Amino acid sequence: MVNYISLGLKNIKKSMIEYGLFFFTLTALATMEFAFFNLSLSNVICSLSDNLSMLFSIIMWITITVFFIGSFVVRYTVKFMLERRMLEFRVYHTLGMSQKSLMIMLGAEELAITILTLACGIIMGSLLNKPLTYLALRIFNLNQEYTIELSSKAIWYTTICFLLFYFIQVVVSLSVVKGSEMEYQNQGFKKKVVSAKDNQITISIVALFLLTLGCISSWLLLNTKGDTYIVFLLIVTFLSYLFGIIIFYKSFWSLVNFVCRKTKTWKTKKLHLYFMGKVIRNSYKSWRKTVVSAILIFLSVGTLALAISMGTLYQVNFKSYYPYDFVISVGMPMSNESMNELDDYIRSKADIKESNSYYLYCSDNIKEVPILLLSDYNFLRKQIQLDEKKLKPDQFLINSQDLSAVPEIKKIIESNGSIRIGNTDLYTTENFIFTDEIEQYQAAGENGYAIVVPDKMKAFLTPYKTRLVATANSEVRSELKNEINEFIEKNWNTGIKELNPVIQKYGKEHFEKSIIVKAWSKNNSLSGYTLVTFSAIYFSLSLLLLLGSVIAYEQFSDIQTDILDFRLLSYTGVQWKDWIHELKIECITNFLLPAIIPLLITFYLVVILQLRYNDYFREKPFVIIQCGIISVGIYFIMFATFGICTYFVYRRLFNKEML
Repeated sequence: MVNYISLGLKNIKKSMIEYGLFFFTLTALATMEFAFFNLSLSNVICSLSDNLSMLFSIIMWITITVFFIGSFVVRYTVKFMLERRMLEFRVYHTLGMSQKSLMIMLGAEELAITILTLACGIIMGSLLNKPLTYLALRIFNLNQEYTIELSSKAIWYTTICFLLFYFIQVVVSLSVVKGSEMEYQNQGFKKKVVSAKDNQITISIVALFLLTLGCISSWLLLNTKGDTYIVFLLIVTFLSYLFGIIIFYKSFWSLVNFVCRKTKTWKTKKLHLYFMGKVIRNSYKSWRKTVVSAILIFLSVGTLALAISMGTLYQVNFKSYYPYDFVISVGMPMSNESMNELDDYIRSKADIKESNSYYLYCSDNIKEVPILLLSDYNFLRKQIQLDEKKLKPDQFLINSQDLSAVPEIKKIIESNGSIRIGNTDLYTTENFIFTDEIEQYQAAGENGYAIVVPDKMKAFLTPYKTRLVATANSEVRSELKNEINEFIEKNWNTGIKELNPVIQKYGKEHFEKSIIVKAWSKNNSLSGYTLVTFSAIYFSLSLLLLLGSVIAYEQFSDIQTDILDFRLLSYTGVQWKDWIHELKIECITNFLLPAIIPLLITFYLVVILQLRYNDYFREKPFVIIQCGIISVGIYFIMFATFGICTYFVYRRLFNKEML
C-alpha cells in the first residue's frame, strides 16, 4: 500500500498541470464550505438572534445541493484527466500491473488530493471567517470585539462532505478505467463532423420570440396589481426564458456558420477563420453543456443580486418601516381607561419619552378610507421630526405612503376635491397630498393612505380601530414584544373585559391585534436578511466555481487536435505568437458565450425592478441597478480569474505535449 501511495504522489507531481485547476476548484469549495459552516456554528453569530440558528441547516442543504451539482463536475474533470493518461495506464498493464492495483493507485492519488485540498480549505476558511463575521456584525450595526472560533463540528462536516467527493471520484475513476478496458485510443485526433441544418434562421427567430415573450411576461408580472394572473405569468416567464435559452444556444453558432457560408466576401485575418471554425465545431458538440452553464449562471448571478440588494434595500427603508419604538393596533375602539392601563404597563417596562392612543375613524359617507384627526396625525409627525400641518375648518389633507396611488388621487381631486362629513363640506387640493413615510400601514391608516380632518369633525365620526404609539428615550429590549403580548392576553384587566364579548361573538380568529416593537422587528428583519444574504452568497459563488471549472476543462478537451493542427499550420508560416493571440480570443469566447443571454436577462429584470419600485427608495434612487452591476462585476471577476488560469494552464499543457 505504501508503494501505491508513493507512486500516486509521484504521478500527482508529474501531472501537476492537469490537476492544478481541479485542485484550485476543490480548495476554493472547501474554503467556502468550512468558512460558512464555522460561521453558522459560531457563538458570536448565534447570539445575535435566535433565528440565526437556522443558518446551519440552510448551509447544510445548500452544501448538499452544490455537491450534487458538483458531482457532475467531478465526473467530467476526472474523466478528462484519466482519458489523458490512458497511454500511461497501458504501459502499467504492459509491465504487469493488475486492474485492482491500478485502482488502488488511483484511489491513493485522489485520496492525497482530497486530504490536501481539505487541509488547505480549512486553513484558508479559517482566514475567511474573520471578514465574514465582521460582515455579519456590521449588518447588525455592531462593532463589538470578538474572537474567531474554530468549530470541531465545522471541521467534521466539511470532512464528511469531501469524503463523499472522494467516493464520487473513485467511482468515476473505476467506471472510466473499466469502460476503456485499457485500450488506448487516439481520442484527441478524432473529429466529429457536424453538418449545418437549413432551418437556422427559423430556429433563431423562435428563440428570439421566446426570450421576448419572457421579457414581456416579466414586465407584466412586476406591474400586475391583482393576483389573478400571477401564477400564469410566472409559468409563462419561466418556460419562455428556459426554452429561449435552450434554443438560442442550440442554434446560435449554426446561424453564424450559415451567415458565413452565405456571405460572398469574407474578410479574415490569419487564424481567425480557423479558430472560428473550431469554436463552431465545439459548440455543436457541447451545446448541452453551454445551455446548462447558461441556466446556472442566470440562477447564480440572479441569486447573488438578490442577496446584495436585500441588505441595501433594508438599510434604506428600515427607518421608514419602523419609525416608532412601539405601535400597538387593536381592531376595535377601546376605552381611554383600557388604553391608559396598557400605556402604564409599557412605561413600567421602558423609558418612554412620549406616547399617545387614538382612533381610526370612518364616516357614513367615507367607509373605505380611514380618517385621522389632525392632532393625532401631527403627533405621529412630531415623533419622527416632521413639521406639523395646519388646516382651515373646511379643509382636509391626504397622506399617501403608497406613491403609486398619488396620480389616481390627483385625478379624483381634479374631478371632485371635496368630501362631506356631517353637515360640512371639506375641500382639498394637490398641495394637501403628503407622502411622508410615517408608518402608514400600521400607525397612520390602512392600505397605504388616510384622510386627515380638523379635530372639530370628531363629533361626526365613528371610531372603529384603536392605535397606541410610543417612542422611548433609549433603545428598548426586543423581548418586550412577547411581554406585551402576554400582558394583553392575560393581565390587561379592563381591555379583556371589553374584548371578551366581541371575541365570544365573532371568534378570536376574527379579532385584529398587532404589536410592533422596533427592536424586535429590527433583530428579526436583520436575522432574515443575514440568512438570505449568506446563503445566497455561498450558493452563488459555489456554482460559479463549478461552472468555471467545467468551461476550463472543455477548453482542454481538444488539445491533441490543436497540437496536430498547429504542427500542420506551422508549415504554412503560422507563428507561435499568432497562435497564442488567437488562443486568448478563444478563451474569452468560451467563458463569455454562456453568459450572454443570462446577463442580458438579469440586467433587464434589474432595470424593470428599478423602474417598478423606484419611488420606494428616495434616498438611493438607483440602488437596485447598483446591486445588479455589483453582481455582474463579481461574475466577471471570477470568470476572468478562471479564464486567465485556463489560458496559462492550457499554454503549459500545449508546450508539454509538443515536446
